[in-house]
Amino acid sequence: MMQRCYDRNARSYRWYGATGITVCDRWKESCENFFTDMGPTYAEGLTLERIDVSKGYSPENCKWIPLREQAWNKKYHLIEGVRLRRFCFEHGLDYDSFYYHIVKKGLSLIDVLALFKVSILDGSPDINPSESTT
Repeated sequence: MMQRCYDRNARSYRWYGATGITVCDRWKESCENFFTDMGPTYAEGLTLERIDVSKGYSPENCKWIPLREQAWNKKYHLIEGVRLRRFCFEHGLDYDSFYYHIVKKGLSLIDVLALFKVSILDGSPDINPSESTT
């Protein structure tokens, strides 16, 4: 966390420190402060998540979540205001197909839902495309 926010030589600095992501003063002071604030809610298999990815690391903006959920929250997964990987997982849809049609073919999310005849309201999406995907 400290390295990605403050070490300009760190591989991930460009996505954190270079974009203004910081660590709160309390956590910068000592690891003990971090453990006091976050330790009680930690469990094995969890990873630290910033609730608002545009803000820094602080007790108000961090929580522990499973790694899979953290991957859903990356900026590049946000398409038309929707976290696409999470959306597909929650609705039993094929992420790769949706990503391909939206990013590679330039369709909107609504267009892809229509193409695949998906109704997310009835809880049983039909993901067979109505036309060829080639």
